[in-house]
Amino acid sequence: MGDSYITLDNICESKITISKSVFIANGLEVKTHQDVLDFLGNIRRRYPDANHHCWAYIIGDNILADDDGEPSGTAGLPILNMLKSNELNNLIIVVSRYFGGKKLGVRGLINAYRLSAKSLIDNAKFLERKRGIEFKFSCDYNFANKINTSKNKMIKVISQKFSEKVLMTVFVESTAVKDYIKEFENCNINIISQRESIN
Repeated sequence: MGDSYITLDNICESKITISKSVFIANGLEVKTHQDVLDFLGNIRRRYPDANHHCWAYIIGDNILADDDGEPSGTAGLPILNMLKSNELNNLIIVVSRYFGGKKLGVRGLINAYRLSAKSLIDNAKFLERKRGIEFKFSCDYNFANKINTSKNKMIKVISQKFSEKVLMTVFVESTAVKDYIKEFENCNINIISQRESIN
């Protein structure tokens, strides 16, 4: 997936009505399959009387779509295609349908689910996430000040606690990790922990 990806930030519910059927789209940034299962459970509880909850998600190389009882390829795939065409990642979109009594046909269903996902995407803000390493370390006040005043956008201070030394947690983007590890070593920084992270 690379060192960064695009997802959606301020996702809100989107609702459209086509031939008396109501299509309600919801989305969420997800990072694991468990996130997907939890969100699907929440949507089913939110709309327990909906006829279908069709969905698609992309998490890195993991791609899945489900028609949830609609004719094969008419619901999950159009949602997935909207994720792909907008180059979105780590995202699930679920479209819940309340059947209005009129059958839409294969072409009509494909168009309805595509428009539902499009409406959600069009009304949300795109957000770029960066991959990197979260470092927790102790350092002197001079080094802490250097980090705090740095204009390098590849490093971000997450937290800091001041005592005899400064206990800092910082996020460093993947492309800058090697350079900062060298700087930590040169400045005799005591690295307490480091872990992969996304910011």
